[in-house]
Amino acid sequence: MDAATFDQRQQSRFALRLLLVRFPRYDRAEILRRLNNYEADRLVEPGPIDRSSMGR
Repeated sequence: MDAATFDQRQQSRFALRLLLVRFPRYDRAEILRRLNNYEADRLVEPGPIDRSSMGR
């Protein structure tokens, strides 16, 4: 969010106040499983990233 959005006399100054992340409904069970595992301190090292669809 830019502080100058509401008062253009101010110099631009960005700050993160709210972050909204949305996932498809079909991912809900997997996300909840991962959050529950994190809360229970059952951490898993991340796997390799598939970048084959990036930049299309």
